[in-house]
Amino acid sequence: MDESVKAIKGPDDEHTPEETVDKTIEPDALRIISQNCSMEYIKRLRESPDTDIFSTAYRVGSRIRLIRKAKGLTQAELGEKVGLTADRVQKYENGIRKPKPELIQEFATALGVNRKALEDPITSDPVGALFALFEMELLYNLKVERSPDNNSTVLTFGHGVSPQLDAFLAEWEKAYKHFNEKINLASSEREAKDIVNSYTKWKYSVSQESVGEMSKQSQRELLKKQIELLNQELEILGEE
Repeated sequence: MDESVKAIKGPDDEHTPEETVDKTIEPDALRIISQNCSMEYIKRLRESPDTDIFSTAYRVGSRIRLIRKAKGLTQAELGEKVGLTADRVQKYENGIRKPKPELIQEFATALGVNRKALEDPITSDPVGALFALFEMELLYNLKVERSPDNNSTVLTFGHGVSPQLDAFLAEWEKAYKHFNEKINLASSEREAKDIVNSYTKWKYSVSQESVGEMSKQSQRELLKKQIELLNQELEILGEE
């Protein structure tokens, strides 16, 4: 494991190590943090095989856990703030239990964050869209920088973090380029509308057409991460 990310055990996290990040971390270390988080999710999945990692409960719990750690709180300390035991907090963080809206608000208040930081982002809301981008920064090494002329903001994804996403983005880039070329040559309002409708239909059908391959790719990526985790555990056992 990279030395910039170190695992320590908290008093109420015996089975789920907590990460601390060195302050001298390199700018590109988000990729390392993202991989480390993925490893932890796999550990939690192995410990609780019935957990649905694609469920709302799991996503909300993962955000609670991430922010709690950033705040330097143990599960027991957070539980005390919301009137729950450490074991109950752990169940919410692992996605075994789904918190009701009023409890999500209590968690948000205890953590000192906006409730929207814990819920699934609503991208039509600028704040929700920002939280969605924050999540993509963690999961896909999204980077934000100013354009060379300093007149706009440019978002880029780290290549290789998710081969599946790389493939989708490549297809989108080609479709977007084709759309712009055609729309600029449209000779009538009717033709322009047809081009827009065609592009819209492509956008919302592309993932459906690829759902079988996407599922296989997701399984391959998860297996690769599981293999990486097992190799890390073997290295640790070899050092003992």
